[in-house]
Amino acid sequence: MFEISAGKIAKAQKVVIYGVEGVGKSTFASQFPDPLFIDVEGSTNNMNVKRMTPPTSWTMLLSQIDWVKTNKPCKTLVIDTADWTEEYLCKPHVLATVPHSKGYYVKNIEDYGYGAGYKHLGEIWGKDLLNKLQDLVDSGINVVITAHAQLRKFDQPDELGQYDRWELKLEKKTAALTKEWADLLLFANFKSEIMTDGEGYNKKNKVMGSSRKMYADHHAAWDAKNRHNLPEMMEFDYKNIAHIFAEAEQMHEQTEEVKLPEEKPITTTEQTEKSKVKQKAMERRYFYHSESDSTILINPGDELPDENEGLEEITEWHYIEKEFETLRIVTEEYNNLPSDKYSEQDKKKIAEMASQIKEKHPNTPWTKAFEEARNAIAEKQQIPPLDNQLVSNKALNDLMAINHVTTDELQKVVASKGYYPPDTPIENYDEGFVQGVLVGAWDQVYKMIEELRK
Repeated sequence: MFEISAGKIAKAQKVVIYGVEGVGKSTFASQFPDPLFIDVEGSTNNMNVKRMTPPTSWTMLLSQIDWVKTNKPCKTLVIDTADWTEEYLCKPHVLATVPHSKGYYVKNIEDYGYGAGYKHLGEIWGKDLLNKLQDLVDSGINVVITAHAQLRKFDQPDELGQYDRWELKLEKKTAALTKEWADLLLFANFKSEIMTDGEGYNKKNKVMGSSRKMYADHHAAWDAKNRHNLPEMMEFDYKNIAHIFAEAEQMHEQTEEVKLPEEKPITTTEQTEKSKVKQKAMERRYFYHSESDSTILINPGDELPDENEGLEEITEWHYIEKEFETLRIVTEEYNNLPSDKYSEQDKKKIAEMASQIKEKHPNTPWTKAFEEARNAIAEKQQIPPLDNQLVSNKALNDLMAINHVTTDELQKVVASKGYYPPDTPIENYDEGFVQGVLVGAWDQVYKMIEELRK
């Protein structure tokens, strides 16, 4: 049957903050609950905030959002700013992956003709970005998008003449989608304090100073909206909207405190029947084994260990998953060192040097670190001065580094599809192929690399 609910529903918020240059959008966003920045513009360099590596491609940005949803390292994700994201990530992605209706690729959004480029831009912005951010909000994480403001001439169909109004500094289709998506759209600007001095012909207006204001209701001169009965104009201070997030948090905690019905006691017969079937994991779980001082990974479908085996479950699994994956990779690389060529002492030296290389050059994949360590040991060298650049294309280089992909692996996958011979250097690949296929369709490329590894 259908259910009817009443009252407020505790949920994360979708906030868009746009304003003039220097009004303090990033500082304002940094006051939201436990924020994590994806700083596309580089405006938080002088701020003490948590931030992810600036994305160098649209694909990398979407991967970061997926990672945040899976690992939940924050309560608020901040994308700073929307206009830089559109201009330097989304538009290049459209140009690299969406051909003209006649089959060729164009260099500018306008070159698609008849507004088709802006249609493609809006579709990808909504389908790829806003839908992913909605999933993030549904998982309980607030999303804040900052943007610059711009003045545009506006014509009212039922009025005479034109006038200026402040709008999001985005293309019209992406701006409309973003405004519609938001729960809270705030416009921030400086408000001048003017004093009148003198009388008659000597009357003069003097600017005595200015203050930062934010606007939460629609006005002829700007876009704004809210669903929380906020005043039309407020000081540009987070404390004026903090109650929205405090109420949501309180309602969420009250929901969690609701007690579930007590479970029916299991009879001896039921216990006997249940013990015949090993309980299996429904999701990835980690256990700490005190005797061996090691971490054990149980994948979905694996049988769970018995309680009397001296294992303690690690519930904060996302904090140690990265370390666990690192251990797996290092162990695999260590075991791949041929015993007929390297002694156990040499293997330990190579592994130790590879770890030092990785520490000094974090973007270097473990495979390359072990390769350099092997060469250095063979030539009795110290830690080699590595360059973190695997390839010259920055967007591709970042995606390879994040996923520990080597140039050899990428070349093999490209060759398997018949694009280039396996010995063709990546630097010789056509730039359109790199941007449109390798970067633009990285998810599919990486899946092929994972299959290759298996």
